[in-house]
Amino acid sequence: MLDTLAEALFPSRCAACGKLCGTPSILCGQCLAECEPADPTSCGMCGGPQPDLPRPATPWPSEPFPLPRTTPFCPRCRAFRPSFEELRAAFVYGGPIRDALLALKHSGRLETGRRLGGLAAGHLPPPPGPCLVIPVPLHPHRLAERGYNQALLLARGMGSAWRQPVRTDILVRTRDTGSHRGRSAAERRSALTGAFSVRPARLPPGSTVLLIDDVAASRSTSLECARVLKSAGASEVRVRVVASSME
Repeated sequence: MLDTLAEALFPSRCAACGKLCGTPSILCGQCLAECEPADPTSCGMCGGPQPDLPRPATPWPSEPFPLPRTTPFCPRCRAFRPSFEELRAAFVYGGPIRDALLALKHSGRLETGRRLGGLAAGHLPPPPGPCLVIPVPLHPHRLAERGYNQALLLARGMGSAWRQPVRTDILVRTRDTGSHRGRSAAERRSALTGAFSVRPARLPPGSTVLLIDDVAASRSTSLECARVLKSAGASEVRVRVVASSME
């Protein structure tokens, strides 16, 4: 009832185009239709394309498409397994999804994060079972400057949709690596090495972790977070992001 009253007094606007949505959605119908769903047949590790796999006639999850529990890996990932079990994106980075993510990151519209996380959860594989939803943390200096962690806002929306607990007391960022803009993938990996740590006493041994971030580009952040989580006792780390941008 309170949500209905709040929607009547403060109607939702599309995070991409600014038009009234008419529903408590993050995107209007037109902008949502322009979003490109991520390919469900992409590599379950790096998220890259798998040209040899059949593609569904309709983008998942608009209609069922039989996939194994763990999507086959691309040849590169079969030879060199990343530190996480899989990476799944809801959308391809661009268009209205890019605009919504930029609005979340730079405009301070905090409600955008929860709703965008909920939207993404509906376009992502559900957790395989009980898990811990852990957002990629910001360094305390960056958090003080911005006032919020966009990954945490997204994680709250996803955790609510999946009915899984969100934990912010396990994974911490110990070094401010600055902006990665203009850095190569190798430079990003080098900058992020040792930038995260885990409070082992807070992580139950054998936990399955869903690591949440806004965009997966070079995968460097996901790789380093998964590495330290596995070293601290996590059995599986599965990455969930709103959008993927291959570099």
